[in-house]
Amino acid sequence: MRSTGDSVLKRGSIPVAVLLVFVVLLSASSGLYAGASFFAQQAPNVTVTTTILTTTTSWTTSTIWSTMTAVILGVWTTVQYTTSTSTVTVTGSTASSSTASYSNGKIVTANGNARITTAQSKFGGASGLFNGNGAYLSTPDSADWAFGTADFTIDFWVRFNALPAASSYMYMVNQRQDDSNRWHAVLYNYGGTYYWAFVQITSGVQTISIYEKSPGISTITWYHVAFVRSGNSWYFFQDGTQCGTTATNSNAVSDFAGSLYIGQYGGGPPGYLNGWLDELRISKGVARWTSNFTPPTSAPTGDSNIVLLLHMDGADGSNTFIDG
Repeated sequence: MRSTGDSVLKRGSIPVAVLLVFVVLLSASSGLYAGASFFAQQAPNVTVTTTILTTTTSWTTSTIWSTMTAVILGVWTTVQYTTSTSTVTVTGSTASSSTASYSNGKIVTANGNARITTAQSKFGGASGLFNGNGAYLSTPDSADWAFGTADFTIDFWVRFNALPAASSYMYMVNQRQDDSNRWHAVLYNYGGTYYWAFVQITSGVQTISIYEKSPGISTITWYHVAFVRSGNSWYFFQDGTQCGTTATNSNAVSDFAGSLYIGQYGGGPPGYLNGWLDELRISKGVARWTSNFTPPTSAPTGDSNIVLLLHMDGADGSNTFIDG
């Protein structure tokens, strides 16, 4: 996992960062960074290392700078400037919340007792801990979850504390509008044999149903798992080895009006993840692997195809999960 203090350029030229700080602006009398010249030097292709915190959704300054004392819980998403005026637009919630994290336009909320732990990790010294009893993450509906018939990849590292019981699922990632409209990427126990599965229900009809046998899975071991679509071909990988055979399905992944859930079904129990997650990445428009590969040896870095990236970094016991 990458430290949240790293400076990175997010999704093209949009500047985003995740250090929650009070921003103190220097006055014009200081002779430094007066007015638009500050943003003109840094926009549009700029690496931003702070998040602006204020109580409104936007903030406009003139050429005269003053001390900023208000605080926002949000994300610096755009910088607009002219010769006389600079505008910083902030998106996110105006209400303070101890469980909502803002980055890249995504809000990730920890539910139940989902939290960061430093006791286990694959990369970066921390991971997400899910207790199998009400702990999960959620993020609101987004066009990013509407894959359609395009390529996509969902990959992550998982370490199970317990495996699903016979004829039961353990939910990794899923989007759910209601019971009749949903898709999910899961681990399924069929009579003691474990399968990775991607299933979609649209208007009550099962339109995608792909199950591929795991090469072997147990508790207290880290596994890299990838669900990949390339055209009409579907590939599931565990530790870089393809599970089963290549499946074929031409149906679109529907544009559901529902939140994305991590570690839970979205409609309540059963199916809570009991274990740890690290480096969860959702990529749209790219099939990252279509044949056996060596599992990643470091945390993924941002690219234009990533629509959600959870490094699961943070302080031990924290319930703040940062996208990016």
